[in-house]
Order: sequence, then structure tokens, then C-alpha cells
Amino acid sequence: MASGRLFGGILIFFALATIGTGITSYSLNAAMFKIYISPLLFDPAWSANFAIVLGIFLLRVRDLTMTSPSEAASLLSLSIMSAVISSASTARLFIDLFENDYNQIRYSMPTGFQIASTLVIDFVSLVIVVKQGKLLSSQEGQQSHRGISKFPLSIVMIITGGIIYGLGLAIFSERFFNFSVISLHFQGVVIFVTGILGLITHKKNTDEMNVWYRVFATLASGVSLSGMVVLVQTLVHYVNNIQDSEWSRADFTVLTLCQAAFIIIGFVTSMLAIDASRFPADDQNIAEYSDPINVGILVSGLLASGIAAFMVAIMNFSTYGYIALMAGAMAYTSSRIGYAIQTTKSTVLKHPYLAVNLLTHVETLFSIGLIIFNYIALPFSSSAIIETSYAYNYIFMGISIASMVPITLLTAKAVYESYKEPQESLILDDNPDI
Repeated sequence: MASGRLFGGILIFFALATIGTGITSYSLNAAMFKIYISPLLFDPAWSANFAIVLGIFLLRVRDLTMTSPSEAASLLSLSIMSAVISSASTARLFIDLFENDYNQIRYSMPTGFQIASTLVIDFVSLVIVVKQGKLLSSQEGQQSHRGISKFPLSIVMIITGGIIYGLGLAIFSERFFNFSVISLHFQGVVIFVTGILGLITHKKNTDEMNVWYRVFATLASGVSLSGMVVLVQTLVHYVNNIQDSEWSRADFTVLTLCQAAFIIIGFVTSMLAIDASRFPADDQNIAEYSDPINVGILVSGLLASGIAAFMVAIMNFSTYGYIALMAGAMAYTSSRIGYAIQTTKSTVLKHPYLAVNLLTHVETLFSIGLIIFNYIALPFSSSAIIETSYAYNYIFMGISIASMVPITLLTAKAVYESYKEPQESLILDDNPDI
């Protein structure tokens, strides 16, 4: 019997270890350049986020060989994302470890432990992918959603996601102005994973996988839109800071133009993926009123995203704003699932709704912590308004944190309500013979 609880505990432990070693590494090396905060903290934080959520789901599973179709699709989708983003984070950490000039043991040792932690997460996630992939059965007679074909679109998304991530690696390796690397890293991974889920959905043709494909396509569109905000900020930075732009260099020009082009292509393909998928709906089952929690998540997510976009511009770099933009994108995705739940009697949306709310909740907690830590580690900014008064730093940090508090509370409420529902799709232990 393959115990999901064991795998879940391992994932949660090493996810926390990944964050802890990153904080330790950065804290012991105050002389490091500020660019290193990205591979040490931001990338592993997203890896840890998905690992923790996958771990929480696994803690509810007694036997991985006896999961329901909804559970198998959920575990498969989350584990694919966890495996890919952990691999991507590991690659960035290797580049940071072996290509920078800061060869002190107080830096290399904790970073080495961080790499080991992400590799463990990657390995466990791949084990879950294999186990749940074998349990996911095809439904040949299932009626497909009319729209653009998933197969060619998914191939394009996999290629696009890989290119976007590769551009981030190239920009990071060249040590150009690279706060945009944070967005390229996450956008590339999410689009890549959406493409993989699209291929699986095309092959299996099940409602469960189609829902997860739609979930990741919606998330990818929000991430891509956030990437466009960061792109604009980056180009404005080049205009206002000539010393950071090297347009005379062919590699700089090509990388910058490709970055702009593929961020837009990523957004377009994500929107096409939304059109190629659907949530189950029943016109006779439309609720007469909107769930106040769902409405609150939507409004607070949009508000947090607007404030985050403002922070990207006002702080003159994306660190404060981008992580909040991601929380907003996840909140929007959650609200779309919540609305779809009100239009169908099907329970296939319950697992994705719980998972995305968990992701959003953990993301906001990480975002608040990273903003505070980033302020302590990097209490300066090149923004002109910050230079007029240091008090603005406190004000903007407070606004960034306050914008995410409503999302944190509302998603916690949504997760609690989901766990209270006595459904087979949420509590396997109550029905171990499925």
C-alpha cells in the first residue's frame, strides 16, 4: 500500500526546508547583490507553495492506489506542477551557485541544502505523477468541447513556456537588469504545465482533467497579464536608466525583444486554452444569488492586483508588486471556479476549488513574509518618490501587505467551508473502498 500521508509529510517538510535554507543563505550573506534574492527566495517559495498544497492533499489519502477519478486528476495536475516548478527552481539555483563570484562556504552550503530539498520535492512529485497517471482512465465516449483543438495548442504552449523560461535563464546568466526574470520564470512554468495538461486532457478526454486544464489556463492568463505589467516596467526602467540598458549589444537587444514577444504570445495562447476548455455547467441549476465568499475573493483579488501594479511602478522594481500580482491572479482563478460551482450539480469542481484556494492562501502568506523580509534585506529603492522621504517605504510596504489580508482571510474561510462538506471527493478516508 502506497501511503499518501507519508509522501505528503515528506513534501511539506522539504518545502519548509527550502524556504528556511533560502532565508538562511541570504541572511548569512549581506554583501550579496540584490538580484540573488530571486533564485534564493521567490522561485523556491512558489515551488514550496505547490509542494505544500500537494502535501496537504496527500495527507487525506490513505492509499494512492485507491483514489477516485477526481482525486487522481487533482493529484496528477498538482504533482506535475510541483515537479516542473521544482526542476525549474533547481536549474536557477545551480546557475546561481556555480556562475556567481561569491564562493563563500556560508553561501554555498545552505544553497546546496536548498538544491537538495527541491530535488527531493521533484522526485516525490514525479512518483505521484506516475502513480496517479496509471489510475487515470480514458473516456472515449465523452463529448468533447467544441473549440480550438487542444493537441496543437498544447504543443505550442509547451514550446512557448520552454522558450519563456529559457529567456529568463539567459537574462539571469547575463546579469542584465533582471527583476523581470521572476515573472519569466513563473510564466514559463505555468504555460508549460498547462500545455502538458492539455495533452493529457486530449488523450484521456475526462471531465476531471478538462476542469484542471481550464484551471491552469485561467491561471496562466493571469500570470501572463502580470508578466506584461512587469515587461512595461522593465522597458520604462531601461528608458530612465541608460546604464542598465545595452542596446548596442546584439544579445541584449535580441533577449529583450524576444522577452516582449513571447510574453504576449504566452498571454494569447493562454486565452486560447481557456476557449478550448470548459467547466461543467447546467443551465437549470444556476444559483439565484452569488456566494459572498466567492464575490469577496474576486473583488479583493482584483483590488490587490491593481495595488500591486501600482507598486511595480512606484517602487521602480517588481519585487514588491509581482508576488502580490500572483496572489491576485490565483484569487481570480479561484473566483471563476467558485462561480462555475454555482452553475452545476457536478462535484468535479470541488477538488480544484479547494486546491486553488489553498494555493492562494499559502501564496498570500508567503507574499506577506517575503515583502517583510525583502524590506529588511533591501531597504532601498531607486524610485524617485522613495528618495524624497524614507517614510514612503513604510507606507508602501504596509499597503502591499494590507491589500493581501482580505484574500488571506477569505480563502481561509473558503478552504474551511470546503473541508466541512461531507463529500467523498474531499475525504477519501471515509470511503476507502473507492
